[in-house]
Amino acid sequence: MVSHVHTLLCKLMRIVSFLVLLSDVTKALFAQPSAFQASALIALDGIVNEDVWNNNTVYETFKTLSPDFGVTPSEKTRVYFLSDKNYIYVAFRCDDRQATTIRKTLTKRDNLEADDWVSVELDMFNAAQMSYLFRVNSLGIQEDGTINQDTKEDLSFDATWYSAATIDSSGYSIEIAIPFNSLRFLQTDSITIGVAFQRSIARTSEILMFPEYFPDRGSRLLQRQIIKLKRPQQTRIFEIIPSYTFAAHKTKNIGHWQRINSNHDFGISGKYGFSSDLIFDFTYNPDFSHIETDVGQIDINVRSSPLYPEKRAFFLEGQESFQIAGNNAGYIVHFPKLVNTRNIADPLWGAKVEGKFGAKNNLSAIAAWDEKSYEQPNGKPDKALFSIVRYRRTARDDGYWGLGYTGKTMDSSFNHVAGLDGRYRINGTSKIEMHTFFSTTEQVNNDKTSNGYAYGLDYAFINRRLELQLGVRDVSEQFHTQTGYLPRNGILMFPANFSYSFFPDTSFVQKASVVYFGHLAKDRFVNKYETFNWLGMEIYMPLQSWFFFGGNYRTEVYANRLLNKSYWGVGGSTQPWKQLAFNTWMHNGRQFYYDPVNPFSGKYKEIEMILTLKPMEKLSSETSLYYQDFIRTSNDSLVYEFTIIRNKLVYQFNQYLFLRGIGEYNAFYKKMDLSVLLSFTYNVGTVVFIGYGNLLERDIPERQYKPVKHSFFVKASYNIRM
Repeated sequence: MVSHVHTLLCKLMRIVSFLVLLSDVTKALFAQPSAFQASALIALDGIVNEDVWNNNTVYETFKTLSPDFGVTPSEKTRVYFLSDKNYIYVAFRCDDRQATTIRKTLTKRDNLEADDWVSVELDMFNAAQMSYLFRVNSLGIQEDGTINQDTKEDLSFDATWYSAATIDSSGYSIEIAIPFNSLRFLQTDSITIGVAFQRSIARTSEILMFPEYFPDRGSRLLQRQIIKLKRPQQTRIFEIIPSYTFAAHKTKNIGHWQRINSNHDFGISGKYGFSSDLIFDFTYNPDFSHIETDVGQIDINVRSSPLYPEKRAFFLEGQESFQIAGNNAGYIVHFPKLVNTRNIADPLWGAKVEGKFGAKNNLSAIAAWDEKSYEQPNGKPDKALFSIVRYRRTARDDGYWGLGYTGKTMDSSFNHVAGLDGRYRINGTSKIEMHTFFSTTEQVNNDKTSNGYAYGLDYAFINRRLELQLGVRDVSEQFHTQTGYLPRNGILMFPANFSYSFFPDTSFVQKASVVYFGHLAKDRFVNKYETFNWLGMEIYMPLQSWFFFGGNYRTEVYANRLLNKSYWGVGGSTQPWKQLAFNTWMHNGRQFYYDPVNPFSGKYKEIEMILTLKPMEKLSSETSLYYQDFIRTSNDSLVYEFTIIRNKLVYQFNQYLFLRGIGEYNAFYKKMDLSVLLSFTYNVGTVVFIGYGNLLERDIPERQYKPVKHSFFVKASYNIRM
């Protein structure tokens, strides 16, 4: 046994050594190119010392975006912006009088939330519909994504671009080069874009912005620095990503290990740009396994199945196009997703197109053939064709109107959903949104067709102190979506949100808000009303600290009964040092058990705690605890107790390579899931993953946890970009 473990460790160390060497060699062979501007050479080294920067406009009148608007920040920031036919260049100089406290992490891509960082936002159509986001920390680590009209960030977008950073005794500097062929834009003699810059100073909880944002002038996407660029060089993106995956799984049956699955898969994905604003993506026989398992969620005593986030790259990119309007007001939303691609379980192929037609028209579409959409009574999977189409036309300010369609078709059933949505800005502080969708469905082994509808209407008012949202939702009893996510139908709801903020003149409390969110709803199946009313206080402080408390009077209709689910809650988060962050919340109150025949009342506690430690620049540990119990009121007996403990330990060798271990213990199911991943990512699509997983279950007679399933996989792909 000892020799076997020693052999495995030796093999693992050889793999680690090889990939460390590979990352260094790759970095040397494919070093970021020096970027040329029309008038001078820029060496992308994170040192802003080229004359060409100083010969252009400097943007330095930053004001705070958070915790309050329009305040002079504690530190100075200067930004330089240039372009040529191939690249957009941005340089930041960030002064910091406490440079030793700059928060930075050597981490994987898209993981900079707790760091000091800078970002550039590019609205390439100057239409206030969507902006690209490019963010960098003081070590040069990248984060990219998109920002929608509600300024919500989506980090699923991944592009090829370049960054470098340096730190000195008075702050840090960053240089960025973004290729035009990583962006979508109109091919005209000159293009007009909207630009904004941000900086985060973590220890003071400040987010700075240029140009200054005024909350009574509408969306942040409407308040940009307008810049005109000369026509970029005509380039068409063409990417081919061949991939190879080996996976083996073994399970234990009656004390003996059996190999139940072992296969080699070859796949190919690609991207082709018909023009700078029309992109086609395709994939065949893809490996759609994601490299990090879903975080465990409670799956007992829930009314609807949990919603797990999408992690597969093909479906992630461009998801913002499928968001619908008129779905923001309220805390519990019953038509949250028109498209939930996690419903596409095991596609053989997929195709996607997204493009701009003229200055105002945008079209997005997805088609995928799923080989394991539904298990028939004979145990064989039923295949399905998924079809998704989305059209949007830009209107005045940040408004638009759009059409949407989703469909799932199988031999034995179908589901189609179609409708329209839109947004109209009344003035700088007010807007309205709406959606109306209709569905037609034939369920498996049922020849009857059912038709339903869902509509929503929202009004929103926002200024510096006050945020108000009012709305109405109506989801009919026969409305269904098999491509989206619908936790509950047959409900008429009137949601409302309210927040009023104070900005005390103290160094300890930066912002305090009185918050209400709730709804009055009617269950159409039984003609009874329920309500949700959370009233609380939120307090924002330095050191990225936040605290809340409040109470909720809540009732819910279930099985033709009106039951009480009222509770109080408290929680918060803080990062007092760059090596430590803590987040926790707790609910305590009344609950009931979702028994369809005889639901019964009870008491419950729900607690979550997350502790993040970064003892070294390259090492991080995240430990989480989730706990929930339920005690029946009538006899004071414990119905269930649910605990999940999870730890994720990551050692980041460099920006390309990390080793990660995850351990998750589920006390309710008496299971322990252990996994190890070695991940090398040079750029988008060029990756090597080596992973191992081990599932253990408790042996009741021996009171020990024994392995019941082993899994091992290797995945490699290479991005050939032409």
